[in-house]
Amino acid sequence: MANWRVDLEFGEELEQRVIKLFAPKHTLIKAGGNHPDWDLQCSECGITIECKRDKVAEKTGNFCFETKLLRTSLADYLIYEAGTLYWCELEDARYWISLAIELGWYTEREVGENRTMGYIVPIEDSSAYMKEW
Repeated sequence: MANWRVDLEFGEELEQRVIKLFAPKHTLIKAGGNHPDWDLQCSECGITIECKRDKVAEKTGNFCFETKLLRTSLADYLIYEAGTLYWCELEDARYWISLAIELGWYTEREVGENRTMGYIVPIEDSSAYMKEW
């Protein structure tokens, strides 16, 4: 069963690490509250980042892209932790995943404990748009 508070803390730990990774050169500000559009924003240039942390991706070899992220997030970049940190321009992920959906490679399905809908994408399929940190 899902525990929203535990999941929130799990995700926020990644956000804090990303803030520290950028700290030598950029100041990232965490979005206030449960901000639906992005997690972090660079105070100097305004670039926005969505952070996703996946508990099982390293074992399964798959990323989980939630439909809501692909359709509504306003983030410029996605940082995804699946054992290793990966990153991409979110628009690139949208393009390649939508192409794979059109080709019938991926089907929207229930992907989360809270009946969240999304797509399971093998990590090796993402090499066109995701880069290891």
